[in-house]
Amino acid sequence: MTRPQQSPPPAPDTAPDTGPDAEPAAEPEGAESGREASSAAPTAPGRAGTETIDPDTEVVEFATPVHEALYRGIASKRAAGLRIIGLYALAAALLGAGMLVRSTAGPAWAAGAALVVGKLMTPQILRLVTLKVRPIKKVRTLAPRATYERRRRAAPQLPPQAAAVIDNARALASARFGTDVPVYITEPDAPPLMRIGAVVCLSPPMIIVGDRLLGTVDQLRWVLAHELQHTTRLQRRIHLLWGMAMTAGWMLLGLLLAPAALWVAVPVLAAALIGVAWARELTADTAAAGTAGDGAAAWHAAVLDTMRRAPWYLRIVRTSPIHPPVRMRACLTSRIVDRRTR
Repeated sequence: MTRPQQSPPPAPDTAPDTGPDAEPAAEPEGAESGREASSAAPTAPGRAGTETIDPDTEVVEFATPVHEALYRGIASKRAAGLRIIGLYALAAALLGAGMLVRSTAGPAWAAGAALVVGKLMTPQILRLVTLKVRPIKKVRTLAPRATYERRRRAAPQLPPQAAAVIDNARALASARFGTDVPVYITEPDAPPLMRIGAVVCLSPPMIIVGDRLLGTVDQLRWVLAHELQHTTRLQRRIHLLWGMAMTAGWMLLGLLLAPAALWVAVPVLAAALIGVAWARELTADTAAAGTAGDGAAAWHAAVLDTMRRAPWYLRIVRTSPIHPPVRMRACLTSRIVDRRTR
């Protein structure tokens, strides 16, 4: 059987829509399957116009570390709950380490150690000011030409309305980050909560969309609208500050404050961290509900149903103190949507 000829991706010099923004119509007419259509390696005109790439290799090199590093290591299986528990354990360990240094070496040495901690936080402070995107070596950024080919091959499998929502979200995220933001659709073996949700990762920038959202456009629009609220410059700076307080902040408390003062400072810092985390989520909910809240109620119901059937190490991700309760978020968004539709 003769394999259909593929049209090469547009040259980079013409500023094409790379990645998920590529035109779905690029799939050649008469292709029998996505697998057959993807087996040919198109020519990607580089500066010399002669470069040939294997898009399957490009995609596998990107998708495999993303699936393993993010799903298996961050938001999947037991690692999800253990990561939340480890976050609290890390805070206690850093506080204890600071107290130990102060009690054994004295306040003067503890102040010097605090200066060292501040010096080590310099890269984070610079990121806070510049918001420069920091790549992670283990998760390679997907090349724009491979992103184009991957989006072209996935287009026939994506419902048109879902593809439009994802494309719009990717375009906005790419503009805010100042770099091409790839999109990754979860596989059926992903954790249940990931399959009905979405994540906009800040470092490296990427959008992960649950495959079960593709058939529910209103819920997909709601989830992506919420996640995109976290990509504004203000939200990204708050996220960086929160991370610095959650790590270095606890150690600095132990180094600089006497034990008597810690009885007040520790609860204050803990309450501030929880309050900021709740404020970020509820603020994003409020903004998203004003424009894309039609699918919020159905999505919250799906999350609650999934949590009831999920094991404890997945439920803890949504029930930890740094996340506002799902029922509270559902009530808030419901009121906003009701006011908007009156």
